[in-house]
Amino acid sequence: MPGTVIAFSDSHLVAPGGCLCKHQETVAADTGFLASGFRGVAHGLPISSISGAREPRLTQTALRSTHTTQEVVTPTQFDSYSATYQRMLDESVYLTGENGECFADLKARYLARTLGADFSGKVLDFGCGIGLLARSLLHHLPACRVHGYDPSDASIEQIEPAVRSKGKFTAQEDDLDLSYDLIVLSNVMHHIEVDKRQETVSRLCGLLAPGGYVAVFEHNPVNPLTRWIVHICPFDKGVVLLRPGDVRQCFQCAHLRTVKRDYITFFPRWFAWFRPLEPFLSWCPVGAQYAMLGRKPGS
Repeated sequence: MPGTVIAFSDSHLVAPGGCLCKHQETVAADTGFLASGFRGVAHGLPISSISGAREPRLTQTALRSTHTTQEVVTPTQFDSYSATYQRMLDESVYLTGENGECFADLKARYLARTLGADFSGKVLDFGCGIGLLARSLLHHLPACRVHGYDPSDASIEQIEPAVRSKGKFTAQEDDLDLSYDLIVLSNVMHHIEVDKRQETVSRLCGLLAPGGYVAVFEHNPVNPLTRWIVHICPFDKGVVLLRPGDVRQCFQCAHLRTVKRDYITFFPRWFAWFRPLEPFLSWCPVGAQYAMLGRKPGS
């Protein structure tokens, strides 16, 4: 499948058409991606398959981070985190026994398992941060060309030269290509202002090739460990977490067909021997994160 894959984190995209989706129970991000409140964050988890399990009902209070105030981190402010980003990310997930690099690898492996390791094309890592996910995508999807976008110039500069040499990594939205075969938003949506989320997904859809995919990885607000990690993470102050139904609604308004909805990351490191069972638990709505895959109609 020739093409280009793009991974996006937290960009601000304005959607054509102005389709409005329900976001009453989604959470605003703690960063501002240009005008739309996007901040690049590269941590996230792998996904499985759609199931008929019902999503637990949550109140707005339950979805909101335990921080009492909503703070928006601008790209300029996020520049100050770039040099210590990986250390702070690792500290926030220490309760799992893993680090941020491990979760980026889990997501890349999930995509390789879902799309096939021989998936070839142009991939966009939207909100690529310092390039943790992009590096793993290059490893697990070696036939792909990986591009990255993040509004933080300093974060882009932190990406390893070996990764940057494999594609286009930029803090300028106008530099992005068109016709991506895959766009990845890894733990990015909750950093986008609630009323900008559907616009972002619609605009990204405009960058997809016919038949291309949008992959969204997000925190599961039902999982108490996940909520604690969000609470202590410096990047997640005041964010509003999304339910899978919120992401599905954005897909629908952007004319993307939801082809997968999987719960992922069930076992911390000390129960790692159970992880081969996780694909069979994708229906269970207590995974630490979830993954959703939307597809654009073909030509």
